[in-house]
Amino acid sequence: MQPDRSSPAALDGASLSGQAYIFVNPGRAAINQVTFTLDPDSNSPREHIELDVPYDFAGTNSDGTAMPMDASALVNGSHMMTAVIKFSDGRERVLSGMFNAAGGTAPSPPPSPTTTTAPTTTPPTTTAAPTTTPRPTTTTQTSTPTSTTTTTTAPPTRTCTNPVFVTSDTNGGWSDGGYYVHNNMWNYQEGGPETLYACAYNNWYVDSTQPSTTSVKVYPNVHLDINNLNGTPLSNYRTITSTFAGSGPRTGIYNVAYDIWLNGVGSGGGSTELMIWTENFNQRPLGSVKASPTFDGMTYDAWYYNDGTANVISLVAKSTMPSGSMNLKAIFDWAIGQGMMPANPTVNQIDFGVEICSTNNTKQRFTFTDFSVTMS
Repeated sequence: MQPDRSSPAALDGASLSGQAYIFVNPGRAAINQVTFTLDPDSNSPREHIELDVPYDFAGTNSDGTAMPMDASALVNGSHMMTAVIKFSDGRERVLSGMFNAAGGTAPSPPPSPTTTTAPTTTPPTTTAAPTTTPRPTTTTQTSTPTSTTTTTTAPPTRTCTNPVFVTSDTNGGWSDGGYYVHNNMWNYQEGGPETLYACAYNNWYVDSTQPSTTSVKVYPNVHLDINNLNGTPLSNYRTITSTFAGSGPRTGIYNVAYDIWLNGVGSGGGSTELMIWTENFNQRPLGSVKASPTFDGMTYDAWYYNDGTANVISLVAKSTMPSGSMNLKAIFDWAIGQGMMPANPTVNQIDFGVEICSTNNTKQRFTFTDFSVTMS
């Protein structure tokens, strides 16, 4: 019942009414991974895979403490948790425990599915944009916090009530105002349906239904292509700034994030992918945190991943940022100073959207009401 996992009790037979920190103690065993599943036999199981010690069901904070599961958010009654442990010698062990959730929501029949009728407006003709393939992220080296411009403001009061573009195509998109709104269902083979509705490049939303698994399924986004994706050297710019506003339903597993490509678009070939997570819900980059820079009052966990082919940097905000502005060039300069990206890379594409792993197999809405990029 403590985030430091002190004085633990067995989950099996427990009665939970608030926050609980569920974990597997590896002891002296060599473990490759632990796969937790909450209510595996239900219509909406919740799965989480841990690759590194400590093995926490809800994930681990950067200070090593466990993240909580909120039992009050569960339906009252009996629940099951399983943990499949894969040992490094190839053996597997399955643990399971039944617990009771109290003080949560009353059981109710599942809601009837809803449908949304697309407007009859004929969308503009566009050309297909390149798929922006998200990558897992990891570590960075410890550094001195750096200050740049990252301000949080109230999101613009926009509502997209009369979309002029609608698509359920896995690669559907629409050009508007020099930007491209993209229903980027890059991993649709593992995912479910999604429909994008756009009133403008800075006013759109998606209704997405994704299964209760942990892989990233889609990254609907709006993006700016620089020099027809050929890019322009960073040294050509004195400033690169951006405004943003986007939020999710706080259900499932997702992260609202910038996805910026330098020295090319797509993994491999010497490209660098830099992500800035403005809202994180139950998602966790691969690897471990190696730096915690501060940009104008907002502290981020910096994750770095390089497998010789993919070079990925992820800055995960310590608290949710529903909207604001960012000094992207200062962030690029910081990453170069840390040795995470080559000096003077080309800037090829700047995206803002949401990586969705799961919506608990229910239709959920993700809304975006601001985006701009200024380069000079």
